[in-house]
Amino acid sequence: MYRKSISLLALITLLTASALNVQAEELVWATGKVTAGGRDVRNAVVAAYDHNGHVIDFAKTDSEGYYALAVPRSAMGLGKK
Repeated sequence: MYRKSISLLALITLLTASALNVQAEELVWATGKVTAGGRDVRNAVVAAYDHNGHVIDFAKTDSEGYYALAVPRSAMGLGKK
């Protein structure tokens, strides 16, 4: 049991140290409204994808069809500030 605890602690320490070395990219909000035939679409799934087709973020629309996604600036083609 003691060895497993030490191994787990070492793994957590390694992962934490690795995460601290990675600089987080600035996020921007991508917002909008989903409608169909002039009517709000609630509970629609909206997703943002990167250039490789991987989902970056997704959300469901609210009761009025609005959504908000947090997306890295680079994925939006905005470049650096």
